[in-house]
Amino acid sequence: MESFQSVSGDMRKSILLQAKSIKKNNSAQSENDSYIDGILNTQSSASKELKTFHKFLVSIYGVDKINFYELDGFLSARHSVNANIVMPHEYDELLDVIWPSKNKRNRIERIRYIIIVLGYRLGMRRMEILQLMLKDISGNKYMTLKILSNEYGSIKSASSKRWVPIHDLLTKDEFFVLLEWIKLRKNEVAGCSEHSLVFTLEPSTSKTISILDKMLTIDLTYDVIHTLMRNVRL
Repeated sequence: MESFQSVSGDMRKSILLQAKSIKKNNSAQSENDSYIDGILNTQSSASKELKTFHKFLVSIYGVDKINFYELDGFLSARHSVNANIVMPHEYDELLDVIWPSKNKRNRIERIRYIIIVLGYRLGMRRMEILQLMLKDISGNKYMTLKILSNEYGSIKSASSKRWVPIHDLLTKDEFFVLLEWIKLRKNEVAGCSEHSLVFTLEPSTSKTISILDKMLTIDLTYDVIHTLMRNVRL
Protein backbone atom coordinates (compact mmCIF):
# COMPACT_ATOMS: atom_id res chain seq x y z
CA MET A 1 0.00 0.00 0.00
CA GLU A 2 1.38 3.39 -0.96
CA SER A 3 1.96 5.66 2.00
CA PHE A 4 0.29 9.02 2.40
CA GLN A 5 3.66 10.66 2.99
CA SER A 6 4.94 9.61 -0.43
CA VAL A 7 1.68 10.61 -2.14
CA SER A 8 1.62 14.04 -0.54
CA GLY A 9 5.34 14.58 -1.04
CA ASP A 10 5.21 13.82 -4.78
CA MET A 11 1.88 15.48 -5.51
CA ARG A 12 1.80 18.57 -3.31
CA LYS A 13 3.84 20.83 -5.59
CA SER A 14 1.88 19.64 -8.61
CA ILE A 15 -1.43 20.20 -6.84
CA LEU A 16 -0.53 23.76 -5.86
CA LEU A 17 0.49 24.54 -9.44
CA GLN A 18 -2.81 23.11 -10.71
CA ALA A 19 -4.70 25.17 -8.15
CA LYS A 20 -3.02 28.38 -9.36
CA SER A 21 -3.71 27.47 -12.99
CA ILE A 22 -7.38 26.67 -12.36
CA LYS A 23 -7.90 29.89 -10.43
CA LYS A 24 -6.30 31.91 -13.25
CA ASN A 25 -8.12 30.26 -16.14
CA ASN A 26 -11.46 29.40 -14.60
CA SER A 27 -12.96 32.71 -13.50
CA ALA A 28 -16.45 31.44 -14.37
CA GLN A 29 -16.33 29.11 -11.40
CA SER A 30 -16.21 31.99 -8.91
CA GLU A 31 -18.53 30.22 -6.49
CA ASN A 32 -15.82 27.59 -6.02
CA ASP A 33 -12.97 30.05 -5.42
CA SER A 34 -13.05 29.19 -1.71
CA TYR A 35 -11.73 25.73 -2.52
CA ILE A 36 -8.78 27.16 -4.43
CA ASP A 37 -8.07 29.94 -1.94
CA GLY A 38 -8.04 27.39 0.82
CA ILE A 39 -5.31 25.45 -0.98
CA LEU A 40 -3.20 28.48 -1.89
CA ASN A 41 -3.37 30.27 1.44
CA THR A 42 -3.66 27.58 4.09
CA GLN A 43 -0.81 26.82 6.45
CA SER A 44 -2.42 23.59 7.61
CA SER A 45 -1.10 20.07 7.13
CA ALA A 46 -0.46 18.53 3.72
CA SER A 47 -3.16 15.96 4.39
CA LYS A 48 -5.82 18.65 4.75
CA GLU A 49 -4.59 20.47 1.62
CA LEU A 50 -4.59 17.33 -0.48
CA LYS A 51 -7.99 16.13 0.68
CA THR A 52 -9.63 19.57 0.25
CA PHE A 53 -8.30 20.03 -3.26
CA HIS A 54 -9.28 16.51 -4.26
CA LYS A 55 -12.83 17.25 -3.08
CA PHE A 56 -12.84 20.26 -5.41
CA LEU A 57 -11.61 18.22 -8.38
CA VAL A 58 -14.26 15.55 -7.79
CA SER A 59 -17.12 18.04 -7.52
CA ILE A 60 -16.14 20.26 -10.49
CA TYR A 61 -14.16 18.06 -12.89
CA GLY A 62 -15.45 14.61 -12.04
CA VAL A 63 -12.09 13.04 -11.25
CA ASP A 64 -12.10 9.63 -9.59
CA LYS A 65 -12.69 9.56 -5.88
CA ILE A 66 -9.92 8.47 -3.53
CA ASN A 67 -10.44 6.86 -0.14
CA PHE A 68 -7.78 8.76 1.78
CA TYR A 69 -8.26 6.59 4.84
CA GLU A 70 -6.81 3.63 2.93
CA LEU A 71 -3.53 5.50 2.50
CA ASP A 72 -1.05 4.37 5.11
CA GLY A 73 -0.21 7.27 7.46
CA PHE A 74 -3.12 9.51 6.52
CA LEU A 75 -4.96 11.06 9.46
CA SER A 76 -7.66 13.63 8.90
CA ALA A 77 -7.84 16.78 10.99
CA ARG A 78 -11.06 15.67 12.59
CA HIS A 79 -9.38 12.51 13.82
CA SER A 80 -6.18 14.18 15.00
CA VAL A 81 -6.13 14.17 18.78
CA ASN A 82 -3.28 15.41 20.90
CA ALA A 83 -3.98 13.42 24.02
CA ASN A 84 -1.98 11.67 26.67
CA ILE A 85 -3.47 8.38 27.76
CA VAL A 86 -3.51 8.01 31.55
CA MET A 87 -2.62 4.47 32.54
CA PRO A 88 -4.38 2.84 35.54
CA HIS A 89 -1.24 2.88 37.70
CA GLU A 90 -0.68 6.56 36.85
CA TYR A 91 -4.26 7.33 37.81
CA ASP A 92 -3.83 5.61 41.18
CA GLU A 93 -0.56 7.44 41.85
CA LEU A 94 -2.13 10.76 40.88
CA LEU A 95 -4.97 10.27 43.35
CA ASP A 96 -2.42 9.60 46.10
CA VAL A 97 -0.48 12.81 45.47
CA ILE A 98 -3.41 15.11 44.68
CA TRP A 99 -4.98 14.78 48.13
CA PRO A 100 -2.30 13.13 50.29
CA SER A 101 -3.65 14.03 53.73
CA LYS A 102 -7.28 13.15 52.93
CA ASN A 103 -8.11 16.07 55.20
CA LYS A 104 -11.69 17.06 54.39
CA ARG A 105 -10.98 20.65 55.42
CA ASN A 106 -8.49 21.02 52.58
CA ARG A 107 -11.17 22.09 50.15
CA ILE A 108 -9.16 22.61 46.97
CA GLU A 109 -7.26 19.30 47.23
CA ARG A 110 -10.53 17.52 47.83
CA ILE A 111 -12.04 19.17 44.76
CA ARG A 112 -9.06 18.28 42.57
CA TYR A 113 -9.36 14.66 43.69
CA ILE A 114 -13.01 14.46 42.61
CA ILE A 115 -12.26 16.29 39.34
CA ILE A 116 -9.68 13.64 38.45
CA VAL A 117 -12.14 10.86 39.29
CA LEU A 118 -14.90 12.36 37.12
CA GLY A 119 -12.55 12.97 34.24
CA TYR A 120 -11.00 9.52 34.33
CA ARG A 121 -14.04 7.40 35.18
CA LEU A 122 -16.77 9.32 33.33
CA GLY A 123 -14.78 10.85 30.47
CA MET A 124 -15.99 14.35 31.31
CA ARG A 125 -14.36 17.38 29.70
CA ARG A 126 -12.80 20.15 31.79
CA MET A 127 -15.60 22.68 31.46
CA GLU A 128 -18.29 20.02 31.83
CA ILE A 129 -16.89 19.38 35.31
CA LEU A 130 -16.23 22.97 36.34
CA GLN A 131 -19.71 24.18 35.31
CA LEU A 132 -21.51 21.16 36.78
CA MET A 133 -24.43 22.20 38.99
CA LEU A 134 -25.92 20.51 42.04
CA LYS A 135 -29.28 20.24 40.31
CA ASP A 136 -27.59 18.14 37.61
CA ILE A 137 -26.92 15.30 40.08
CA SER A 138 -29.76 13.18 41.37
CA GLY A 139 -30.08 10.11 43.59
CA ASN A 140 -27.92 8.82 46.41
CA LYS A 141 -27.22 5.09 46.23
CA TYR A 142 -27.99 5.12 42.51
CA MET A 143 -26.60 8.50 41.56
CA THR A 144 -27.07 9.90 38.06
CA LEU A 145 -25.38 12.91 36.51
CA LYS A 146 -26.67 14.89 33.55
CA ILE A 147 -24.32 16.89 31.34
CA LEU A 148 -25.86 19.83 29.49
CA SER A 149 -25.48 23.56 28.92
CA ASN A 150 -26.45 25.89 31.75
CA GLU A 151 -26.02 29.48 32.90
CA TYR A 152 -22.33 28.88 33.56
CA GLY A 153 -21.49 27.77 30.04
CA SER A 154 -22.27 25.57 27.06
CA ILE A 155 -21.28 21.99 26.35
CA LYS A 156 -19.20 21.25 23.24
CA SER A 157 -22.09 20.15 21.01
CA ALA A 158 -25.65 18.86 21.08
CA SER A 159 -24.35 15.29 21.02
CA SER A 160 -22.39 16.00 24.21
CA LYS A 161 -25.64 16.11 26.18
CA ARG A 162 -25.90 12.89 28.14
CA TRP A 163 -26.93 11.10 31.33
CA VAL A 164 -24.24 9.21 33.24
CA PRO A 165 -24.87 6.48 35.86
CA ILE A 166 -22.20 7.48 38.37
CA HIS A 167 -22.75 4.54 40.69
CA ASP A 168 -21.89 2.07 37.92
CA LEU A 169 -18.58 3.68 36.95
CA LEU A 170 -16.89 4.74 40.19
CA THR A 171 -15.25 2.50 42.76
CA LYS A 172 -16.81 2.27 46.21
CA ASP A 173 -14.22 4.61 47.72
CA GLU A 174 -14.47 7.14 44.88
CA PHE A 175 -18.26 7.12 45.09
CA PHE A 176 -18.15 7.70 48.85
CA VAL A 177 -15.85 10.73 48.46
CA LEU A 178 -18.16 12.23 45.82
CA LEU A 179 -21.30 11.49 47.84
CA GLU A 180 -19.86 13.20 50.93
CA TRP A 181 -18.92 16.24 48.86
CA ILE A 182 -22.41 16.51 47.36
CA LYS A 183 -23.93 16.32 50.85
CA LEU A 184 -21.56 19.05 52.03
CA ARG A 185 -22.47 21.34 49.14
CA LYS A 186 -26.20 20.79 49.64
CA ASN A 187 -25.83 21.68 53.31
CA GLU A 188 -23.88 24.81 52.37
CA VAL A 189 -26.64 26.06 50.08
CA ALA A 190 -29.37 25.06 52.55
CA GLY A 191 -31.55 23.40 49.91
CA CYS A 192 -31.42 26.35 47.50
CA SER A 193 -29.36 24.76 44.76
CA GLU A 194 -30.97 26.33 41.68
CA HIS A 195 -27.83 28.31 40.78
CA SER A 196 -25.23 26.41 42.82
CA LEU A 197 -22.14 24.77 41.36
CA VAL A 198 -20.91 21.40 42.54
CA PHE A 199 -17.37 22.78 42.82
CA THR A 200 -16.66 26.19 44.27
CA LEU A 201 -13.84 27.39 46.49
CA GLU A 202 -16.02 29.76 48.46
CA PRO A 203 -19.10 28.18 50.07
CA SER A 204 -22.35 29.88 49.16
CA THR A 205 -24.00 31.98 51.86
CA SER A 206 -27.48 33.35 52.35
CA LYS A 207 -26.28 36.58 50.69
CA THR A 208 -24.97 34.87 47.57
CA ILE A 209 -27.44 32.03 47.20
CA SER A 210 -29.52 33.84 44.56
CA ILE A 211 -26.61 34.73 42.30
CA LEU A 212 -24.15 32.66 40.30
CA ASP A 213 -21.31 30.97 42.15
CA LYS A 214 -17.73 31.84 41.30
CA MET A 215 -16.55 29.08 38.99
CA LEU A 216 -13.14 27.55 39.63
CA THR A 217 -10.39 28.53 37.21
CA ILE A 218 -8.25 26.27 35.03
CA ASP A 219 -5.03 27.43 36.69
CA LEU A 220 -6.32 26.49 40.13
CA THR A 221 -7.49 23.07 39.05
CA TYR A 222 -6.23 21.53 35.81
CA ASP A 223 -2.88 23.34 35.65
CA VAL A 224 -2.00 21.92 39.07
CA ILE A 225 -3.30 18.47 38.09
CA HIS A 226 -1.23 18.45 34.88
CA THR A 227 1.92 19.47 36.80
CA LEU A 228 1.42 16.62 39.26
CA MET A 229 0.72 14.25 36.37
CA ARG A 230 4.05 15.11 34.79
CA ASN A 231 5.79 14.43 38.13
CA VAL A 232 4.07 11.05 38.39
CA ARG A 233 5.46 10.13 34.96
CA LEU A 234 9.06 11.06 35.80
